Amino acid sequence: MLDFFGTKDPAKVLEKANRQYMEGKLEAAIKTLESGLTEAKTDFELLLLLARLYFENGQRMDTVTTLKRAYHLCPDRGEEVVNTLSEIHYSGRGAIETGDLLLELHAQRGEYEELDRDLKSLDKKAIDAILRKYQRLFENNIQPKKITDLTGRDIYLYLLYSYLLAHRGEEMKAVELLDRLTDREDTIPKVINLTRAITKLRWGDPYPYLLLTKVYLKHGEYRDALTSAQRAYEFDKAIGPELLKAMEGIKIDPAQAEGILDFKLSLYLEQKDIDHALPLLKEIYETNPDRVDEVIKGFRDLERAFPDDLNLKYFLGDLYLNAGRVGLAIEEYRKILNLAPKEEEKVLKKLRESWEKDPKNPHLISQLVELYLKRDELTRAVETVARSYEADPGLADEYIHNLNLILEKDLKNTQALYLLGRCLLQKNEWENAAVVFDNLVELGDEGIELARKGLEEGRKLAPDSVEIIKSLIGVMEHLGRFSEALGLVEEVASSREVESLVELVPKLDHIVKRAPELAPRAERIYELIKEVDPFLSTLAAAEARAASKDYEKAVEEYKKALEIDPEKREMIENIISRTLEGYPDSGPLTLFLARLYIDDGKMKEASDLFLKAHKRNPELVAELIDDYYQIIKDHPKDSSLRRVLVDALFTKRMFDQVLREAKEAIETLGGKEKGYFLLKAGQALIEKGDLSDAVRPIMLSLDSDPSLVDEAIQSLNQIVDVDRNNIPAHFALGRAYGVAKKIDKAVDELMLTARIVPTRVDRIIEELERLKSYSPASGLPYYARGFLYINSGRTKEGIEELDRAMEMDPGLVERILAMLQKLEAKEKSPLLYLTMAKAATLKGMVDIASQHYQTAFNLDPKAREKIIKGLKNLIDQNPDSVAPKRVLANIYLQYGALDNVIQLTEEIVKRWPEEVDFAHEISERVLKLDPDNVAAHYLLVEIGRRRRDYKLVVETLRHLLDFSPQEIGKVAELASQSLKESPDDLDLLLLETDILFLTGDISRVTPLLERIFTRHPEAGDAVLFRIKDLLKREKTNYRAYSLASNIFIQRKDLNKAIEVLNMAERYCLDPEVRIDLFLRLTYLYNQAGRAEEAKKALDEAKRLTPDRKGIFKLIKRLRDERIKADVEILKGKTDEKSRIRLAAELLELGEIDRAEEVLQFTPSSPRMLKRWALIKAQLLFLKRRPIDGLTLLRSFSLRPDDDLDQKIAKLRMEIAEALGFYGEALAMADLLSPYRDLQRKRDRFRSFLLEKMAASRGMVIEGRL
Repeated sequence: MLDFFGTKDPAKVLEKANRQYMEGKLEAAIKTLESGLTEAKTDFELLLLLARLYFENGQRMDTVTTLKRAYHLCPDRGEEVVNTLSEIHYSGRGAIETGDLLLELHAQRGEYEELDRDLKSLDKKAIDAILRKYQRLFENNIQPKKITDLTGRDIYLYLLYSYLLAHRGEEMKAVELLDRLTDREDTIPKVINLTRAITKLRWGDPYPYLLLTKVYLKHGEYRDALTSAQRAYEFDKAIGPELLKAMEGIKIDPAQAEGILDFKLSLYLEQKDIDHALPLLKEIYETNPDRVDEVIKGFRDLERAFPDDLNLKYFLGDLYLNAGRVGLAIEEYRKILNLAPKEEEKVLKKLRESWEKDPKNPHLISQLVELYLKRDELTRAVETVARSYEADPGLADEYIHNLNLILEKDLKNTQALYLLGRCLLQKNEWENAAVVFDNLVELGDEGIELARKGLEEGRKLAPDSVEIIKSLIGVMEHLGRFSEALGLVEEVASSREVESLVELVPKLDHIVKRAPELAPRAERIYELIKEVDPFLSTLAAAEARAASKDYEKAVEEYKKALEIDPEKREMIENIISRTLEGYPDSGPLTLFLARLYIDDGKMKEASDLFLKAHKRNPELVAELIDDYYQIIKDHPKDSSLRRVLVDALFTKRMFDQVLREAKEAIETLGGKEKGYFLLKAGQALIEKGDLSDAVRPIMLSLDSDPSLVDEAIQSLNQIVDVDRNNIPAHFALGRAYGVAKKIDKAVDELMLTARIVPTRVDRIIEELERLKSYSPASGLPYYARGFLYINSGRTKEGIEELDRAMEMDPGLVERILAMLQKLEAKEKSPLLYLTMAKAATLKGMVDIASQHYQTAFNLDPKAREKIIKGLKNLIDQNPDSVAPKRVLANIYLQYGALDNVIQLTEEIVKRWPEEVDFAHEISERVLKLDPDNVAAHYLLVEIGRRRRDYKLVVETLRHLLDFSPQEIGKVAELASQSLKESPDDLDLLLLETDILFLTGDISRVTPLLERIFTRHPEAGDAVLFRIKDLLKREKTNYRAYSLASNIFIQRKDLNKAIEVLNMAERYCLDPEVRIDLFLRLTYLYNQAGRAEEAKKALDEAKRLTPDRKGIFKLIKRLRDERIKADVEILKGKTDEKSRIRLAAELLELGEIDRAEEVLQFTPSSPRMLKRWALIKAQLLFLKRRPIDGLTLLRSFSLRPDDDLDQKIAKLRMEIAEALGFYGEALAMADLLSPYRDLQRKRDRFRSFLLEKMAASRGMVIEGRL
């Protein structure tokens, strides 16, 4: 009460209360203080003491309320309130009420460092309760508002809620909320301070530092932002993407950007985020080009992560070029070309631009030449080398390498040859240069002219080089300038360089032949050579004769040279050998050298020469048969000379002598060497017509020397061409083809032999086995063996061979499959079906292969390992086919591998939803074998969800929980997912409720039960059963009591509804809750006709809140809730009575259109018609069609003692009154008067009626006047 007369002195009240407290009169002290309050600031000390006494007396809520009053009464003395509250709180056992207020005040005052201490004083249950409270406040009052619309109270509650989330471990959510709050400038300091407090609370947690980073970046505090970001990343590397996201879109002053950019770069590199790292690296380089090495390192890191990114390689290549690291740049460009050949033009342009600036760079030259060659632009390649040569001839080695590459593409490129010759001159390689210029001379007039220029340049560099002079002489000869050419020879002669002059003798001979008029000058040179060295001059003459292909005279000159100096025999042999390399068709020289070798005992070299001569000119060597006999007599073990002899005899068609010599060689020689003579013996027999006798030596020749196989095949084919039925020849030909690795022909020949002589099948099968060793990867021998085995009745061996044949050569599968299908009609075996399955697999006949595997398993379950392996291979090759998986699942099931069955069936259902029936069948079969198989239950759940058969889902999950409670976690997850798919399914809702009970998540049970009753009013018993269980655990759960009460209201059992709320009154002490409770009781008491109790309940509600408007709003809300609950119940009913009742309820809610739609039917009885008309008339009246409504009601005769007629009469009265039809209204009131107290209405209606009649009468009189 307010003290209007100032009779209360706060000091005296305080003194009196203290005295009473000291005397132990705690209650009296509290009353003294309560009565001494005046609602003025002088109450502050009284309120502090009163709060202490309340707390001591156990009135915790009153303690909190009192301290709040004190805080709001004197905000400037808030610290005293906080201190008092802290003393009270920490002196007790950390009561939740005082702890809650302490948290709120500290948050309101920005004392965030104290929040952790406050929370530590509370137990977990209290903290959870406080968090739920602030969560409701946040979700209902703060979250719907815009940030800019938040009040001061909203902000500190927002901050406190965020801190509580962080304390519970939901840092990410707390950071998200606080981040949203930073959009307001005035909240930034508070957010920063709170976040710092959170960092201390959750040391090692990166998210608070993430928030600090965001805030600092927004306000340009880059150093602090960098420190926070680094600390966050230090705590958890996984927060990198969040940090980068925070830094996106922030424009940073370049002067302060370096640290931030470096950190961003390190994050991008760590995240391998090329899309962001690449522009950032460019930015760093453009900002500070001196950091090129760091930038390159960054690019290298990116390149390792993204080896195929072209933009990265381009930029890295350009960087290398700018840094002068051309080799590395080219390496990057090469990578680009390897990855994207279409980029060639762009790369070429870059390289060309770099080369224009630095034409001496060998890396650029090589790369350009390589690219030009790849593009067949040889001219540009040569031009590149030429320009580089002119710029720096000293890089001859590099140019030579590139020119060789060009010449590999075009050996006749004159410009390239010319450059190559010049480069060789730069390296003093006169001989090589001369060779190049010699080749150039052969390429026409342009080549001759270029060779002349190059050689003249060479003469200046090496005037004494004989090679250069020789080449230049050749050029002069081509130009027809023989006199100048002879002049060059004369220059050498004048220098008395005899050896050099001897080298020029062939040139001299050529000049004299082409220009006989110069012979006198040439004679002097010849004389000079003879005077100086007759041996060399003779040797030179021999070489000249050989060069002019006068081989007979050349031999004579060589003989003369031998006579002049026998000691130089070896030198002459070497010279002749070299000469033969240039003139291999020189028979006389070859034979001359061979005889020299024989005289020296070099039989191997001699026989090689005889063989070469024999191959080139058999007639020539055949004339020397007698010589061979003599040589062989002296050297009987020399196989090469015997070969020459046999060849010579064969050439002369002396076949009997061939056979004798071959026989002698075979007996004399051994091993590989006798193979040739066996072959020649066979060939000689063929020539004599002894075809069958020829086969054996030919076959034996291959055993000794397989390299003779081509000649052996040719000889055997000769036999077969003459005699198509020669069995030994066909058989030998098959073996020969095998040695030649021509397996298909070998098989054909052997199979032909088998058809001609079926009795020799075993021998042919053995020979086919030998074929395998010649070509282990060929399937034909296996196929042929399988064919022969099957035809000879050895089915098992045949199938095995065919199986191997398929493995070796899938191309045989069609032939093999046809053979196996024929065999199937005669014999059925697991091996046969396994092989047929493999064949069908190779042919891509997936369904048929699957069937064969199933048949094989049915015939022999012991073969399951092979069958399973085959099916898995089939599945791997055909992942889009369901048939093999179905068969594999059945096989797993048949031998009891239940886990495998379920796993495979789950894959089938996931990939092929249409196979859900198959999966259901499999799961049922598994459960018959193992009723408690967890995986099978989960499969059934998946099947139920796919079919939308949630009854099956619920039954399965409940059964699973019965025998395996430890699966509660996954069951809960599946139930939740199913509920999202079918949010109104009653069974799922009840299952979800029961799971929440089992997991202890009681806070979610009540909302779910409310949802169940709203959607399914018929499930009231199930809901009540669970409410009963819930209230055993939470006696203070008012929402549960309220729901139970609503269920009883819906059942019209008001006494039960009241009983439930009376029980709630005993346990639910929250003032706001109690207001709602008493208002509900008021409504129920009224409905039950218990007016006195209703008045008491309403008075109690009024006592708890001074807000009378709020009470009426609550009453209206309760009424609307009741009506809506009735509507939900009636919506699903179709009988007339329910539809009429539903329409009435909809009218109560103001939903006129829906009510009209519900009334669109024709009542079946007069009584029902009256009920229908009563609601219809109300509807018409609300739609502003009162006349229509009144007309409808007038159609009924009324009995005053009938309840329904009374309602119709009352509505007629109200409508008539609204229309001003007071006579009709009075008539209806008179009808109802025996049953209702309507006297006042009747009097009013009479009064209105008399006034109206009087007015009407007056009008008539006036008319008469």
